[in-house]
Amino acid sequence: MKMKWYLRMLVLSLAALMLAAASLSESADPVREAVYTAKTNLEFHLRPAPASERWVCTVPIHERVEVLEYGPDWSLLRWKNAEGWAETRWLREFITLDPLHHALPGFSPCTGLWTFSRETFISAGQFDGLRVKKSTVVAVRRESSRIVLPVWRSEAALDTVSGNYASFAAWDSAESGDSIAGFTTFYNDAYGAPLAEERRHNIELGCRLLSGRVVAPGESFSFNDVCGPYSKKTGYVTARNVSASGYGTGGGVCQLSTTLYNALLQIPVQITDWAVHTISGVKYIPVAYDACVGRYSDLCFMNTLPYAIRLRAVSQGGALTVLIARAE
Repeated sequence: MKMKWYLRMLVLSLAALMLAAASLSESADPVREAVYTAKTNLEFHLRPAPASERWVCTVPIHERVEVLEYGPDWSLLRWKNAEGWAETRWLREFITLDPLHHALPGFSPCTGLWTFSRETFISAGQFDGLRVKKSTVVAVRRESSRIVLPVWRSEAALDTVSGNYASFAAWDSAESGDSIAGFTTFYNDAYGAPLAEERRHNIELGCRLLSGRVVAPGESFSFNDVCGPYSKKTGYVTARNVSASGYGTGGGVCQLSTTLYNALLQIPVQITDWAVHTISGVKYIPVAYDACVGRYSDLCFMNTLPYAIRLRAVSQGGALTVLIARAE
């Protein structure tokens, strides 16, 4: 009799504990989903509120943190199990975790293609110039009546009589063969000297390997698998690159991966592997928008669109353009 009473009390106690746990679980705040990840520029404190003098914890430099809320001045972050606010300028190398609903912050996508109808000299910022030929195609951004061409870390306004503009198709309404995104970067002999021709050779070889590549829905793409390995056996030669010596076999191919990366940022595909060369970046693209490839790094993405996409890359005498289209 005593044992039955004991068992009954034990069952009642367990039931009470389960009800309490369920009630606690329902009342607890759900775990917030991050929209981005980012790396830290420096060591800083997470704060309980923007501009608060109090702090939650210290986040080391070069750590990757989760971004729960993004703002131009302050962002809400999670590092390990701690959450708090930090100045957005202390972050770099953003990756979107939901490209369909959250585009990369601060990125201005190109809106279409510009086909030059006459020979034109292109120069902006630190880029000392390149004369592009008639029929050269570049990716541009249309702003009202202006045609803006991103050039290195600056931009150039194109003369509207120098060519013709065609808009990219919206990715969610594109038909077979429609271009949905693209990007252009520039190089010249001065940038590749004293091995400018060798650097051009590597870029053009990479373009041939990349062009025509189709990525099916749900399929993963690796730049190194398509264009690598970067060796003499595969046709690459020694040229200028971003390394301790300043030279390497395949030098220049990172400009192609960088151009592809910036085209990919304009459509809702998921970047799964990506790395910059250095914190200071490379000259031909704004800081943190380069994509280094090689023995220790790769550019990879998963096609999260509901259709296959086709990649095309073309080097036009120093104007390197990558286009993404809905595959036929």
